[in-house]
Amino acid sequence: AADEETEAKRQKRRDYRERKKLKKQAGLFVKAQDNPNVYVSGLPPDVTLAEMEVVFKRAGVLKIDPETGGSKIRIYMTDDGKSCKGDALVTYANAASVELAVKYLHELALRPECVICVQQADFEEHERDLHLSKAELKK
Repeated sequence: AADEETEAKRQKRRDYRERKKLKKQAGLFVKAQDNPNVYVSGLPPDVTLAEMEVVFKRAGVLKIDPETGGSKIRIYMTDDGKSCKGDALVTYANAASVELAVKYLHELALRPECVICVQQADFEEHERDLHLSKAELKK
């Protein structure tokens, strides 16, 4: 029984590595140097997409969201959807823009009395990666 357990654990690790490899190929793991996202915090509760767009376009071209046709800026909202939690994710068309955004927009006064924090987003793209099966990743 102990051997079976060991073998099951080994298989689980192999499956995990295989899934991770497939995710890499599918582009789900964004390498830091290829990561076009910045994480913004310190936003006011009533911040708008248009307001953020103007500011973040200074560092480079923003990626277009295929679903909305607008700039790819995700403002994290409170559960009731009425106000901003204070943070957002901005995606640039080019990863080189991230460095400029961090350099020039970090600690910028978005409004009087409202200083924002801009940093490189370090994460896996979790929106797209909702536990995709191997078959789905191979598509």
